[in-house]
Amino acid sequence: MADRRWILADAFFLTRPTLVLVAWIFLLAGAQPLFVAGNDGPFFNLLLLLLQYSCVLGSAFIINQLHDLDGDRINGKCEILTRGYLSESFALGLAWALFALGILIALALGVGNVILTLVFYLLTAIVYNKPPLATKDHPLFGPLTLVLGSLVLVIQGAALGGWEFFWFGLLGILPITVAGLSITLLTTIPDISGDTAVGKKTFAVSYGVDRTWLTSVVLMLLAVVLAVVTHDWLIFWPAAAATGVILYGMLSAPGGERAGFAARWSIFLMALTLVPTFRFFGVVMLIFFLGAREYHKRRLDLCYPSLGLDDCGCSRQSPPSGPGPGADPAQAERETAKDA
Repeated sequence: MADRRWILADAFFLTRPTLVLVAWIFLLAGAQPLFVAGNDGPFFNLLLLLLQYSCVLGSAFIINQLHDLDGDRINGKCEILTRGYLSESFALGLAWALFALGILIALALGVGNVILTLVFYLLTAIVYNKPPLATKDHPLFGPLTLVLGSLVLVIQGAALGGWEFFWFGLLGILPITVAGLSITLLTTIPDISGDTAVGKKTFAVSYGVDRTWLTSVVLMLLAVVLAVVTHDWLIFWPAAAATGVILYGMLSAPGGERAGFAARWSIFLMALTLVPTFRFFGVVMLIFFLGAREYHKRRLDLCYPSLGLDDCGCSRQSPPSGPGPGADPAQAERETAKDA
């Protein structure tokens, strides 16, 4: 049941702000050439773009969770909805309100920005989630949809310098996009039990854990090569380090137990490379990490977010891999079939 004392915090964390910050990496990577070498760049417009996408992404993530409730119950995720802290109708209303607010902010950055924002939302909220396409249930089209969405983010970051700067910003798209695809495939491993139970055909479900690990390593190595070719050293170093992290995870726990660890550290390493240019991003990440840890500890008895190196004293570590606490995949599958 909803608790009025927690309703604002529940609503905020329902938007998956951890993933919003991950999307900020692509926006900031696209904008980074504008701000290097002591150039202040269009800082106010950058803040508007980040605020705009915090709303739009929050809306898209809520829509995604509403369509993934069956699998999330098994995987022990989205507990704000699966425990009934917020109703599905409230979540849907919040999603559309955030989308409207995001588009209003986007208007301040011009019509081209609005069009690209709508393309992003179409890809990540509609094409990815809703039939007849619902690419999230396809092992190849699902990751491809997310890659196209990340391309839009990098392009919008680059376009802050004006469309004459746009083509220069495009040089940095391939390395970070391929690295993002590598991490996206990794994230399908921890959810393999729940996704299998509800019939989702993710990459890990369709091709197995071993091939998913191997594909992720190959893609991250490709990102390293592309970074060298494009002289994108800001992506080269974290991608090279992430390759080592993924190899460690694959070799030390080939069954997939360290997939979440490898994905989180790969993302964290890429985020760190942006902090020297965007110091405020480092401050935001630190404040969010501390606040999110306190919320999840007190509200859900969950250690989240976590880089896998500490223990906050909660009974559960996060993100969970496989069935959630007390969940029976077979029972969940029966309940899903019954609901259908």
